[in-house]
Amino acid sequence: MKGISLGRKHKLLLSVFHRPVKQTGFYTRPLAIKMKIEINKTFKLKKGEISFDPSGLKISDNSKKQNLMQLLSSGMWTIYGVISVFRYFKTGDQFLLWSGLFIGLAHLVLFSLNLFRSNKNVILFDDIKSIKVGERFSNKVLDIRLKNNRLRRVTGVQNSQELDDYINQILRTR
Repeated sequence: MKGISLGRKHKLLLSVFHRPVKQTGFYTRPLAIKMKIEINKTFKLKKGEISFDPSGLKISDNSKKQNLMQLLSSGMWTIYGVISVFRYFKTGDQFLLWSGLFIGLAHLVLFSLNLFRSNKNVILFDDIKSIKVGERFSNKVLDIRLKNNRLRRVTGVQNSQELDDYINQILRTR
């Protein structure tokens, strides 16, 4: 099967809808023709949706805003912990030392973990390392581990069992 060679600008546009065969820039027919399942399917979230395409998935949610708020909050609590430790040196109160260390270190760990989160809205199947549906604090979430070891977490999944069955069906056919 022969493909067409495209310029650099057009490769980026077609890479979302077609699967690359080689590094030379040749593209085959879309994956939906090869797969015998319904590939264009959309699942609702509490605030957004996930849609599966022949080459990957598109997520529309407010993850960028959530991640920014978590980074800002963790950063402020880390600064508060450091200030509490400095206040201990001035007053000698043991409570300021231990509470400041606990708050500061806990939020520093959360801050560093949030740096390894991804906010990509379009994820190709070739970039996905693992994908699973889970539950965190009675919220249904979809965890997508990317090949660059970043995590894309989608919260508020409504039909988690249907989504899990669909993901298993896709992974079996790939």
